[in-house]
Amino acid sequence: MATRRGRILVLAISFAAAAAVLAVRPEESVAGYLVRHGYPPSTAFGALTAHILPPALITALAAACSAIYEFSLWPLLHKGKSGWWLYALRSSNQHRVVGLFRLSDSPWGCRVSDGRAYYISSGGKLTQRGSWQADRAWCDGDQIDLLFVMNSSHSKQNDSPSNYIGHISIRPDHKKGAFSPFGWVGMFYDLEDRAGIFGPVYCERAFRFGGNARKAYEKLEHCAVELAKRVPSRA
Repeated sequence: MATRRGRILVLAISFAAAAAVLAVRPEESVAGYLVRHGYPPSTAFGALTAHILPPALITALAAACSAIYEFSLWPLLHKGKSGWWLYALRSSNQHRVVGLFRLSDSPWGCRVSDGRAYYISSGGKLTQRGSWQADRAWCDGDQIDLLFVMNSSHSKQNDSPSNYIGHISIRPDHKKGAFSPFGWVGMFYDLEDRAGIFGPVYCERAFRFGGNARKAYEKLEHCAVELAKRVPSRA
């Protein structure tokens, strides 16, 4: 519902910006400017510019207003959840996993384009578990739901399929996080042939702006043990 409202607002702002430009009759202003500089509509350059420039101005202004709303105002009003997140989980088969993912939350939708999972040893050493993405995701209010596709790096060693799907659902915990104002808790559920694999999840947003995969991984290495300790016994 929030995403639908965001799309409607983006379109409304774009149309309002275009209407505002049309109200001041830009074609007359452009024509007058060209005449004053020696390019009357009777010349080829003047006629071409007078026809092309006004629509280009309307399009540029509408795009600028839409971008300002989408990347500046909307994240604040909607409490956007974009950024690099770190997580830890404990599965019903007793595997301990930590990882990171990049969440994109905009008026046009919510998705994870880069997710990575690692096994964590008792000493905190990380071993590649696999990579995943979630093209189907929902970020509405105080809940995030991700329908992910996992590509396992070590399917033979851990006796799991090379590709499978699952679901993650998290909500704010409202307790101070390891490195953020508060953490998020929830559950994950593998689906289809792995329907018996599930468990609690703990997440924190590491970077809202300015992060990248390298910085997120470095922070994960530093905080992996602490994140694993914060996984609840039940969500």
